[in-house]
Amino acid sequence: MIKLVNVSKEFRQKNNSILALDNVNINVSKGEIHGVIGYSGAGKSTLIRCINLLEKPDKGQVLYKDEDITRLKESDLRQRRKKIGMIFQHFNLMPSRNVYENIAYPLKKERLSKEDEGRIIAELLEIVELEDKELAYPSQLSGGQKQRVAIARALANRPEVLLCDEATSALDPKTTKSILRLLKKLRDELDLTIILITHEMEVIKEICHKVSIMERGKIVEQSDVVSIFSNPRSEVTKEFIQTTSNKNKLDEILSGSNNTFGLRNDDILARVQYVGDLANEGILSQASRLFNIEISVLFGNFDVIGNTPIGELIVFFRGEEEGVKKGLDYFIQKGLKIEIIKRNGEI
Repeated sequence: MIKLVNVSKEFRQKNNSILALDNVNINVSKGEIHGVIGYSGAGKSTLIRCINLLEKPDKGQVLYKDEDITRLKESDLRQRRKKIGMIFQHFNLMPSRNVYENIAYPLKKERLSKEDEGRIIAELLEIVELEDKELAYPSQLSGGQKQRVAIARALANRPEVLLCDEATSALDPKTTKSILRLLKKLRDELDLTIILITHEMEVIKEICHKVSIMERGKIVEQSDVVSIFSNPRSEVTKEFIQTTSNKNKLDEILSGSNNTFGLRNDDILARVQYVGDLANEGILSQASRLFNIEISVLFGNFDVIGNTPIGELIVFFRGEEEGVKKGLDYFIQKGLKIEIIKRNGEI
């Protein structure tokens, strides 16, 4: 549906230049919710603005349904943009217009009858669950309601693609979840393709099918969300994933002087990661019985991402050296990922 091929964008300011996008490649399939995450300055907002050519790339192709829209005349580009809706972090509503008028704004050149316009607005208000706010003004709405109005406005021309530029970062956690549920609903009911820019890994985990991680204008890693969470490769990806778990706190405890968990010098401490059906197999108890070793869980972190369970356990192994070795090998044979944190008293 949307494909970026070797896209680059540079901003020049007097004697200085900033390479905002550096040879970026992304392929978003129809019906997909694709997340793009990165720290401030990574280039993600420039990327999303290049998709609808609010910013024109210096190099590369932007393909919408296999058509390179960078080559279109302005009149043709305006028609294509109607099929690519966009919502923003700060809503961009017109304060002097009520909800009805804000949503109707993109329709002003369509020459619709009042009846047809009213029908469309009523349908959109029902979709975003704001039927009773038709005559309210932005100043009378909560942040979540303002974003719902912005979403309705973006849907006015019946787009096939919805671009979301930090659409939840100005909202509280509860409202964020409600907006994400709405976006899922829109994807399902309107057959939308959604590209979502964020700096919050929780948002990626909650809603996305695939994710691209950006750093300094480049895509440093991209894959389906389950693969990213279960096997992150780049350092920046690992940092983002750590923001959704308590691993940092655990690392502080393990590196501290207090032996909080009562570990012995000959205990082996390991990080154990599992994905999918392995969560149901009782592998720890099996290994404990088979090899006559003690296996204790000190810490667990569990998520369900895209209906796939992903977990991480911090486990210590205690017993005869040969039994512990066989227990670790057994875990690996079963498909678990093992990382030794402490052996022979050393972390």
